[in-house]
Amino acid sequence: MEVERKVAPAGGSKVDSLIGIGIVIYLVAMSMQTLIFSFRYSVYSLCAAGVLAVGELPFLFSCGPLALVATLLTPMVKALTYGIVSLGGIGCFMYVSWSPLLLTGHLMIGFLSWRCFTAAKVGFAGGYQYDKVDMDEI
Repeated sequence: MEVERKVAPAGGSKVDSLIGIGIVIYLVAMSMQTLIFSFRYSVYSLCAAGVLAVGELPFLFSCGPLALVATLLTPMVKALTYGIVSLGGIGCFMYVSWSPLLLTGHLMIGFLSWRCFTAAKVGFAGGYQYDKVDMDEI
């Protein structure tokens, strides 16, 4: 059996973008709701929502230095960035404020990080994934 090289999608799937948009909306709403009770955790969550917005909606941030940042976000870089942001949110939950509403948002960011990581693993070998091709097709 021969293998044929096929280019993997670099931008992720549309489902990941929809999940990211939902997480951004959820984090912004919960951050505004808990702003009075846990100010520092809410500000961190708003910053996390901003990171997600740049990663999942790059066409909205097509000016200034954010345009350069948006072009550098491959699925593996997104996975690592989202993972760090998620761990920071869990750390804020433990050490700053016990807000389960914001913790839920950061756990969802961790889930999105895992999805980006699995998408990046598929195309890890230089952005390519391989499919088996029968000898009859060659």
